Amino acid sequence: MKTTRKVMAAVLVLLSMGVLFSWTNAQEREQTSNKATAQAMPGQQPASAEEKLVKTAYGKLSLYHRAANAEKARARHIGYDPENDIKFDLQGIHTGPIEEIQNRPYGEMVTKPAGDVLLVTSGVRTFNGGPEAVLYEAKWVKSNYTSSALEDWEHTTVGEVLRMMGDSFGDIGKYTSYQVTVRLAGKERTYRAMVLYHSPLQSAAQPSVEFADNIVGQTALTSALKEKRLPVRPAPKNGSDRLKINSAKQSDDEASANREDRDGGDAQHWTSVSRKDLGVGLSDKDESQEIYRVQFRPGGDVTICGDGFCCVDDPFACDPTSCYYEDPFVCGPGSGPPPPPQETCPNGLQTIGQHNLRDTPDFQFHITGKHKAKSDLVNTCLINSDCSAICRVEIASADISESFLSVITNACHVVGLSSKFDDGFPGCKTTVGYAAKACLFCQCSVNISIGPFGTSSDGFWTTEHSYSASCSSEGTPIP
Repeated sequence: MKTTRKVMAAVLVLLSMGVLFSWTNAQEREQTSNKATAQAMPGQQPASAEEKLVKTAYGKLSLYHRAANAEKARARHIGYDPENDIKFDLQGIHTGPIEEIQNRPYGEMVTKPAGDVLLVTSGVRTFNGGPEAVLYEAKWVKSNYTSSALEDWEHTTVGEVLRMMGDSFGDIGKYTSYQVTVRLAGKERTYRAMVLYHSPLQSAAQPSVEFADNIVGQTALTSALKEKRLPVRPAPKNGSDRLKINSAKQSDDEASANREDRDGGDAQHWTSVSRKDLGVGLSDKDESQEIYRVQFRPGGDVTICGDGFCCVDDPFACDPTSCYYEDPFVCGPGSGPPPPPQETCPNGLQTIGQHNLRDTPDFQFHITGKHKAKSDLVNTCLINSDCSAICRVEIASADISESFLSVITNACHVVGLSSKFDDGFPGCKTTVGYAAKACLFCQCSVNISIGPFGTSSDGFWTTEHSYSASCSSEGTPIP
C-alpha cells in the first residue's frame, strides 16, 4: 500500500512538472511570435486618409464589376470565373500640396487617353420596382482621342492646366499622385493618374475631389466613390435575417465569458450561437457546436473596404461580392465557389427573344467625324429552377465612341454610358443612356440620370435607347 501511494505521488509530481513545462514553453513561443511580428513590420505607417480614399474608389469599382460578372453567371447558370473581374494595382501613392507639382508638365503626372482604354458602364437593377442594386460593366476599347491646339500634354504645366480650367478649379490645394496597373480579360496597362482636392481640410471627412484617370475614366471612379447602394447579389440563405458573423471560433467557456462581458446596453446587439444554430455549412446530423460571435444589425448589410478590396458584410449569400465568399461554412466544404445548380425545370433555363437595335450619331462641335451611340437590346425570359419566369431585357452590346475628333470651340469630348434594368414579371424594361461633355485635358465627369420620364445629363449631347418587353408564364418572350 505504501509503495502504491509513493508511485502515485511520483506520477502527480511528474504531471505537474510537465504542465508547468508546457505552459512555460507556450509563453516563450508566444513571446517569440510577438517579437517576430513586431520585427517583421519595422516602421510601418498606417495608410493616410488620402490613400484610403484612392484605394476605396478603385476597390468599389472592382466590387461592382465583380457583382456584374457574378450576376451574369447566375442568370446563365454557368460557373463564375474570377479571371473576368477587373483588378487594380496601385503603387507609389504620394500626397502633397499642389505647389509641389504646379511647374511639372501635366502629361508627366497624368497619362493622356490614347491607345487602349476602358469603357465602363454603370448600371442599376431592380425587380418589380424593388430596391436598386448596382453593377458595372467594363471592356477594352481603342481611343480615338486627338489633342487639340490647346492641349499640349508634354509642355503645359499642372498650374497652367488648373488656370485654364477656370474658377471651378481655383481652390485646388492638394493632390495625390499614383501609378495604376489595370488588368482585365487577359490584357493589362500601367499608367499615371492623380486626384485633386478642392479643399484640403475636407479631403478626408467630406471629400470634394477630381479624379484625373484617363484610362478608367473620371466618371466611373467618381460615381463608384460616391455610390452608397449595394451591388447586385443573391438573396441571403435565411431570408431577411441579417446576422453578422465574426469568423474567429470560440469555445463554450469563451462564449460564456463574452456574454458576461457584454451585459448591459451592448447585450441587446450581441449573442453567441453555434454553426448548427445558424444553419450554415452543416447538416442536421452534424453534432459540432463551434461557437461564433454574432451581431444583429437592423440597418441591413453594409459594404466594407480595406486596403483596396471591398465586399459586402453578408455571410448568408454565397456570392463573390460577400466578404465570406471563400469561407467553407458559407459556400460549402472547402473554399471557392459552389458547384453550379442542377437543372430541374424541363422548360430550359433561358429563352432569347427579339433584338432591338439603335445607332445614333451626333456631329456637334465636329469639323469632321462624330460621336456615336450604338446598342443592341434583347428580350430574354429567365427560367428559374422552380420553373418560375423572370422577364429581363439584356444588353447584347452597347458602345459610345468618338471619331476624327476636330472640334470648333472646345477640346476633349468625355463620353459616358449608364444603364437601368427594370426586371420583373410579366413585363420588363431596360434603358441605356449616353452623353458627351466637353472639357480641356479630358478633366471632367459626365453625370447621367435615367428616370421615369427619360434620360438627362450635364453634357452637351444626351440620347437613350429604351426597350420594353414581357414574358409568358411558360417563359416565352413577348416583344
